[in-house]
Amino acid sequence: MGLSIRKTVKVLHSIYCNVGRFTIHRWADQYGHMINEYLDGITPLVGEEWRTDEIYMKIRGKRKYLFAMLDSETRYWIAKQVATHKGTDDVRPMFKQARDITGKIPSKLISDGASNFAETHKDE
Repeated sequence: MGLSIRKTVKVLHSIYCNVGRFTIHRWADQYGHMINEYLDGITPLVGEEWRTDEIYMKIRGKRKYLFAMLDSETRYWIAKQVATHKGTDDVRPMFKQARDITGKIPSKLISDGASNFAETHKDE
């Protein structure tokens, strides 16, 4: 469960730790970068079956697609890609990212049947 910065300040004040919003924001930024650097060095242990799908959304009034790939067994979110279109070339960066992160390609890919995922998986 996440807390807003204002609520975090309130909780800390209740235990006599008087820090401001900007301090909390600075801590989150600093430690967030440290955690990302650490996690980037870890190769996740994922299975041979992955799932992929896309959702349509609007970002700043423009239509975009968020593609996501996760391991079926662990539910580990392997890779993601935001694109304007949903063609095969638009999902290739996500497949490359997944291969770079895990060091492999799944033997089985489950999707909603969209041809862009199947074609890219076959090409890998």
